[in-house]
Order: sequence, then C-alpha cells, then structure tokens
Amino acid sequence: MAEWKDLYTLAKEAYEKKDYKGAVEYLERILKDHKDFADIYNFLGIVKHEYGDYNGAIDAFRRAVEINPNYIEALLNLSVTYNDVGEYRKAQEAYRQAKRAHPGRLNTSLDPFVRGKLANMYAEIGEIYYKIGLPEEAIKEFEKALHLKPDLVDVKVNLGVAYRDIRRFPEAIKEFEEAKALNSNYLAAGLNLGLTYYLMDNNKKAIEEWKKVLSLDPGNERAKMYLRLAGIRV
Repeated sequence: MAEWKDLYTLAKEAYEKKDYKGAVEYLERILKDHKDFADIYNFLGIVKHEYGDYNGAIDAFRRAVEINPNYIEALLNLSVTYNDVGEYRKAQEAYRQAKRAHPGRLNTSLDPFVRGKLANMYAEIGEIYYKIGLPEEAIKEFEKALHLKPDLVDVKVNLGVAYRDIRRFPEAIKEFEEAKALNSNYLAAGLNLGLTYYLMDNNKKAIEEWKKVLSLDPGNERAKMYLRLAGIRV
C-alpha cells in the first residue's frame, strides 16, 4: 500500500502535467485513509477548479475549511470559486472569514493568482451594482478591486464613471487621468474624461480630450459624436 506522501508526490506530478483526472485519483486515495487532511482537500479543490468542476471544487474547499476554519488559502479559493458560479454573497462571506482569520495581513500576502481572481470578483460585483442603478455600492466594489490590483485600467474607468454619475467630478477625473497614464491607448479613459469636463461646462478641455482620442483612432465614432455635441464639425 502506497504511503500518502508518495501519492501526494504523484498527484503533484500529474497536476503539473495537466493530468487532472490522475491528480484527482491520487488525492482521493489519500483522503480515503486521511479524511482530516485539510491541505489535501484544498489541493483537490484547486485541481477540480482547474478543469472546470466548480461544484466539486466548492465541496473540497468547504471540507478543508470545516477541518480548519482559519485556513486562509482555502477560504480565498472558496471565495473565488463561489464568484465563478455567481454566488456573490457566499463569495464575500468566505472573503470576510479569511480576513477575520488573519486580520491586517491578507492583502499583502496573497498569491498573485488569488489576488487577481479576487480583484476580478470585486470588479464584476461592482458592474452588477452599477447596472442595477447603485453607483455608490459599485464604487465600493471597484475600490476593493483596485486595492488588490491598482493597474486594472478598465476598472479605473468604471470607477470614474460611477463617480461621475453621482457628480463627484474631481474623483472621476483622477481615475480617468490615472487610467490614461497606465495605458494611453485605452480610449475609453479619454472619452470619459472629455465627457466629464463637458458636464462640468469646461468645453475647452472636453474638446481637447476628444481630439486626442481621434488622433489615436481617426475613425472613432464616439469621439466624433461628442465633438459634434460640443459644436465641432468633424
């Protein structure tokens, strides 16, 4: 009978070769005799998530957390997977539990993959809030996403739009400017920056921004439309 450590090594080798079925088989063999190994359940969840068995991954991560309620990695993996299946409230609760388990160190110690997944999760929740007409709630979620990954240009633009909708123009301008600095070719930043200036009755700066967009993309119909709105023939 193989030792569990040998089976774990085989599982890791199978996973690295993208033989997910083989990895699952080895891990499940370990768990037959070691039902209290939280790490093995967490690894099983990772493998199942990798090939799209999200429900199986959730079951594995939940079992890991049942064994060790302070298992931060498993809680974060559970949060990410809940988000992948649209269970946003459960995702947030798992994240809150992770923060309670290790207060003050969560954001600085995250694996880059987990950090990115969590940031995307918050960005998606923010978009949902915005679409149903709750810009202030959307702002909170976009800010959480950017706290984890400050270089998400599309999220910065979405945050700026939400700020603009509640007439917090200085904050909106800041986000659009920072988005442009991150990626000068991300035209949505310039378009929205111009629109913000236009709403502030600063036609000169609005026109400048839209003309910059046209210099980068001469066929941009939105920029042309906004310029016509400002009385400029294009």
